[in-house]
Amino acid sequence: MWSDEYNEETDSSLWTTVDTVEGNAAGTTLRSLDQTYEAKYVRIWVDKPVQDDNEADPRVRMGRFEFYAEQDPVTSIDGDRSGVYEGSTPGTGSNGPFSETMNLDTADVDTSIYFGDKEVDINTWTAEGKNLLIQEMTSRSEEDLDLEISTWVKNDNGQYPTDVTEKDGQIYVTRQTAKKDTGNEKSYVSEAALTTYVVGADVEEQKANEDGTSAEQYVTLPAGGTVYLVTAVGGGGQTYKASDMSLIGDDPVQ
Repeated sequence: MWSDEYNEETDSSLWTTVDTVEGNAAGTTLRSLDQTYEAKYVRIWVDKPVQDDNEADPRVRMGRFEFYAEQDPVTSIDGDRSGVYEGSTPGTGSNGPFSETMNLDTADVDTSIYFGDKEVDINTWTAEGKNLLIQEMTSRSEEDLDLEISTWVKNDNGQYPTDVTEKDGQIYVTRQTAKKDTGNEKSYVSEAALTTYVVGADVEEQKANEDGTSAEQYVTLPAGGTVYLVTAVGGGGQTYKASDMSLIGDDPVQ
């Protein structure tokens, strides 16, 4: 489908269908249209993302789209799958457009968003070999931007206790698995912990929320400046041998 006017609703009057694929089970698909189209927006519309034929992996997975100005520019789509999936989503932030691109070849995500009338670019990636999520936030504004950074864990099951603690000036948010044998202090429990470090700006204030599931940090992103948010994930668990109650495996990650 193509359109000169973007509408995130399903108003079909704004879109023209140029091709339809039915019963497609191929891993990759190459389609040639009957003519060349010009459009500001292109939409891939999936009306049946989950199949009902009881086959394994019934869900649709979309990883890459390529559009060419000429028919049949390639004869094969086998081979190298590296490249960029332009997952740009037209929309609006507070007072400006929002877009996000997932880069398959570099394994990161580029985001452009407005906070009020202040534009910020965010690059997000995970560290190789480390349980770290890094976000590089760069201001495109001529004014400072006050940020509230929230680190949280899900709390939807009373059997999985959560907690927020502070150690050496850093706040940690944790969540545990259920303890099956509550009467045995050595019963297996696995715990995950999250904490966020701010690099490039001073944390003006931080607090652990009383709900025991989240913590906030308050920083200022200077005009034209860059701040890094580094969220670390740690944890682990051990179980005991029934014969002598000795621990199995390495110590949990701290």
